[in-house]
Amino acid sequence: MFMILRFFYNPSLEISPLPCYLASILFFKKIQNSEMLMKIACLLSSPRKNGNSSYLAKRICEKASAQGAEVQYFNLNTLNYKGCQACMACKSGSEKCVIPDDLANVLDSAAEADLLLLATPVYFGDISAQLKAFVDRTFSYIVPDFYFSDIKSRLKPGKKLLFVLTQGHEDK
Repeated sequence: MFMILRFFYNPSLEISPLPCYLASILFFKKIQNSEMLMKIACLLSSPRKNGNSSYLAKRICEKASAQGAEVQYFNLNTLNYKGCQACMACKSGSEKCVIPDDLANVLDSAAEADLLLLATPVYFGDISAQLKAFVDRTFSYIVPDFYFSDIKSRLKPGKKLLFVLTQGHEDK
């Protein structure tokens, strides 16, 4: 299951908790119909610690936690890490990324989680640089012979992704 929540923000107004609350109800009703979540890895990728995307992601995770989910938060902007170095160690001898930095724990938690929540502001039509570096490092989740293999991923089947995007300008 993959769901994208996109909220528009008017800088002259405060964020209303209503859209976030309604979105979290909608999302967790879908989840409850299939299975109960146990672990959530929530990656906050805004350079602003209490920015809009972080605010919305935290409200959603509070709702999940109230329903019994275990939530781990990671503020990517406070971590010291590199993007993928194209060393290919994850394809030749290691089952995971071998770069010894702060992102190693995040990658492990994301792999173990039942749901991965990625929260990011939209900058210049794209995700934040902090999240892009994480996404590049998830190359380690792909099996070495993914071009030819029926099983493409090292992740357990059934993982869910929730992508929360915020932007300060309306779509046109």
